[in-house]
Parts: sequence; C-alpha cells; structure tokens
Amino acid sequence: MKLLTRNAFLALFLLISLPLIAVPKVKKADEKAIENRVARKLPFGQRIALKLVQKKIRKHQKKSARARIKDNPDNLATFALVLGVLTYALLAIPAVAALSFFVAIGAVVAGILALKRGGSKFRAILGIVLGGLFFSLITISLIIFLSDPSGG
Repeated sequence: MKLLTRNAFLALFLLISLPLIAVPKVKKADEKAIENRVARKLPFGQRIALKLVQKKIRKHQKKSARARIKDNPDNLATFALVLGVLTYALLAIPAVAALSFFVAIGAVVAGILALKRGGSKFRAILGIVLGGLFFSLITISLIIFLSDPSGG
C-alpha cells in the first residue's frame, strides 16, 4: 500500500510539474528505452504514469510552438511586405485586378500592426509604403480620368 501511494504521489507530481519545467524539445523517452536504462521492466503503474506524462508534454510542446509562431511580429511584417508586392502583381492580371485594392488595405494594416508590435521595421514600412503608393496611384488615376472632358 505504501508503494502504491508513493507511485501515485510521484505520478501526480510529474503530471503537474514536468510540463512546467520541460524544455520545448524533449527527446522522446519511450517505455522500452526507459526499461533498458533501468535494466528491468516497469510496473503497470509507472507505465501508465509515463504515458500520461508523455501526453502532457506533447500537449505543452504544441501549445508553446503555436504561441511562438503566433506572437512573432516579424511574421506580420513579412506578411505586410508580401501583401504590398502582391498588390502590384494582382494589377497585372485583369480578372483579379479589383482585388488589389483590398490587398493594399491589408498591407497597410498589417504593416501598422507589425510596427506597433515591434516587428521588422524595414519590412513593415516597406509594406505600408507599397500599399500607400497603390492608393496614391489610384487617386491620381481617378483624378485624371474624371477631369478629362472627353471621358476617356
């Protein structure tokens, strides 16, 4: 009975504390590798505890990986730059040229957000400039088109 409570306490301690101190990349420790290391077969309770701890570590690793990707403002700055370039690429395709207006809006918004979050300033500003340049070209084109008395 004393052994069972000790194993239960150990399993509970590992379930709570190990994901908190686990590094992002933990080598996979499967049941066979551990049995080879301790030179005996693991009891049933320890095998169950090992499976639970492995599951909790995997869950924690996925969560921290998603957080690292999502919180990276450099990705947003790169996205702003890509949208700024895509604006002009869409203008070359007549079937989807109207979408370039919305892509330019996205480039400006993503660039401003990237600057606020501390992303790459060069890429964010370049995305804002490309999107803003598109709006100024559209405005100048509309002024020229509407000021022409012949209408075209």
